[in-house]
Amino acid sequence: MSQEKHYAFLNKSNVVKSILVYRDEELPEGYASFEDYYGEAMGMRCKRACPDTLKGKHTSGGVPFRGNYPELGYVYDDSIDAFVPEKPFPSWILNTNSYSWNAPVEYPSDSEFDYVWSEKGKSWRAVSPSLD
Repeated sequence: MSQEKHYAFLNKSNVVKSILVYRDEELPEGYASFEDYYGEAMGMRCKRACPDTLKGKHTSGGVPFRGNYPELGYVYDDSIDAFVPEKPFPSWILNTNSYSWNAPVEYPSDSEFDYVWSEKGKSWRAVSPSLD
Protein backbone atom coordinates (compact mmCIF):
# COMPACT_ATOMS: atom_id res chain seq x y z
CA MET A 1 0.00 0.00 0.00
CA SER A 2 1.39 3.40 -0.93
CA GLN A 3 1.70 6.30 1.46
CA GLU A 4 1.39 10.01 0.88
CA LYS A 5 4.71 11.72 0.27
CA HIS A 6 5.49 15.43 0.43
CA TYR A 7 7.43 17.16 -2.34
CA ALA A 8 8.82 20.67 -2.59
CA PHE A 9 9.12 22.34 -5.99
CA LEU A 10 12.00 24.74 -6.45
CA ASN A 11 12.72 27.60 -8.80
CA LYS A 12 16.12 28.04 -10.51
CA SER A 13 17.52 29.63 -7.31
CA ASN A 14 16.40 26.59 -5.26
CA VAL A 15 13.70 28.62 -3.49
CA VAL A 16 10.62 26.60 -2.51
CA LYS A 17 7.70 27.80 -4.64
CA SER A 18 5.15 25.09 -3.83
CA ILE A 19 4.71 21.97 -1.73
CA LEU A 20 2.43 19.18 -2.83
CA VAL A 21 1.41 15.83 -1.42
CA TYR A 22 1.27 12.82 -3.73
CA ARG A 23 0.51 9.17 -3.28
CA ASP A 24 3.42 7.36 -4.94
CA GLU A 25 2.00 4.32 -6.70
CA GLU A 26 4.31 2.85 -9.32
CA LEU A 27 7.26 4.76 -10.72
CA PRO A 28 6.77 5.23 -14.47
CA GLU A 29 9.37 3.60 -16.67
CA GLY A 30 12.32 5.80 -17.55
CA TYR A 31 12.48 7.67 -14.22
CA ALA A 32 15.06 7.10 -11.49
CA SER A 33 12.86 8.58 -8.74
CA PHE A 34 9.54 10.24 -8.03
CA GLU A 35 11.50 13.49 -7.56
CA ASP A 36 12.53 13.23 -11.23
CA TYR A 37 9.04 12.25 -12.36
CA TYR A 38 7.14 14.97 -10.49
CA GLY A 39 9.83 17.54 -11.26
CA GLU A 40 9.50 16.94 -14.98
CA ALA A 41 5.69 16.99 -14.77
CA MET A 42 5.77 20.38 -12.96
CA GLY A 43 8.69 21.79 -14.97
CA MET A 44 10.60 22.52 -11.76
CA ARG A 45 13.24 20.87 -9.63
CA CYS A 46 11.60 18.60 -7.06
CA LYS A 47 12.82 17.41 -3.65
CA ARG A 48 11.03 15.10 -1.24
CA ALA A 49 10.36 16.48 2.24
CA CYS A 50 9.34 15.08 5.61
CA PRO A 51 6.56 16.86 7.52
CA ASP A 52 7.96 15.49 10.81
CA THR A 53 11.39 17.16 10.46
CA LEU A 54 12.03 20.48 12.19
CA LYS A 55 15.37 22.10 13.04
CA GLY A 56 17.31 18.90 12.43
CA LYS A 57 15.08 16.71 14.60
CA HIS A 58 12.29 14.28 13.81
CA THR A 59 9.28 15.32 15.89
CA SER A 60 8.02 11.77 16.39
CA GLY A 61 11.35 10.09 17.10
CA GLY A 62 12.29 8.96 13.60
CA VAL A 63 15.25 9.96 11.48
CA PRO A 64 15.27 13.64 10.47
CA PHE A 65 15.20 14.24 6.72
CA ARG A 66 16.59 17.30 4.93
CA GLY A 67 16.91 19.54 7.99
CA ASN A 68 13.44 21.09 8.01
CA TYR A 69 10.05 20.61 6.49
CA PRO A 70 10.12 23.39 3.89
CA GLU A 71 7.89 26.41 3.79
CA LEU A 72 7.33 28.70 0.83
CA GLY A 73 10.45 30.85 0.51
CA TYR A 74 12.79 28.32 2.16
CA VAL A 75 15.91 27.49 0.18
CA TYR A 76 17.13 24.00 -0.63
CA ASP A 77 20.90 23.87 -0.03
CA ASP A 78 22.53 21.14 -2.15
CA SER A 79 25.75 21.21 -0.16
CA ILE A 80 24.00 20.00 3.02
CA ASP A 81 20.95 18.35 1.40
CA ALA A 82 18.59 20.43 3.53
CA PHE A 83 15.81 22.99 3.44
CA VAL A 84 16.70 26.16 5.33
CA PRO A 85 14.76 29.36 6.01
CA GLU A 86 15.75 32.45 4.07
CA LYS A 87 18.85 34.06 5.57
CA PRO A 88 17.57 36.99 7.65
CA PHE A 89 20.79 39.08 7.58
CA PRO A 90 24.07 38.80 5.65
CA SER A 91 26.13 38.36 8.83
CA TRP A 92 24.09 35.49 10.26
CA ILE A 93 25.57 31.99 10.26
CA LEU A 94 23.86 28.74 9.36
CA ASN A 95 23.78 26.24 12.22
CA THR A 96 24.03 22.89 10.46
CA ASN A 97 22.79 21.03 13.54
CA SER A 98 19.49 22.91 13.77
CA TYR A 99 19.34 24.07 10.13
CA SER A 100 18.47 27.58 11.30
CA TRP A 101 20.28 30.92 11.22
CA ASN A 102 22.13 32.32 14.23
CA ALA A 103 23.27 35.87 14.80
CA PRO A 104 27.04 36.21 15.17
CA VAL A 105 26.36 37.61 18.66
CA GLU A 106 24.17 35.78 21.15
CA TYR A 107 20.77 37.27 22.00
CA PRO A 108 20.96 39.17 25.33
CA SER A 109 19.91 37.06 28.30
CA ASP A 110 18.28 39.83 30.35
CA SER A 111 14.52 40.26 30.10
CA GLU A 112 14.42 43.97 30.84
CA PHE A 113 14.26 44.95 27.16
CA ASP A 114 13.14 43.59 23.81
CA TYR A 115 15.88 43.50 21.20
CA VAL A 116 16.16 43.75 17.44
CA TRP A 117 19.17 42.89 15.33
CA SER A 118 21.21 45.79 13.93
CA GLU A 119 23.06 44.58 10.86
CA LYS A 120 24.98 47.85 10.64
CA GLY A 121 26.40 47.44 14.15
CA LYS A 122 26.34 43.61 14.08
CA SER A 123 24.70 43.69 17.50
CA TRP A 124 21.38 43.48 19.34
CA ARG A 125 19.72 46.84 20.02
CA ALA A 126 17.26 47.38 22.87
CA VAL A 127 13.97 48.77 21.59
CA SER A 128 11.58 48.90 24.52
CA PRO A 129 11.02 47.61 28.03
CA SER A 130 9.65 44.08 28.04
CA LEU A 131 5.93 43.88 28.88
CA ASP A 132 6.17 40.42 30.44
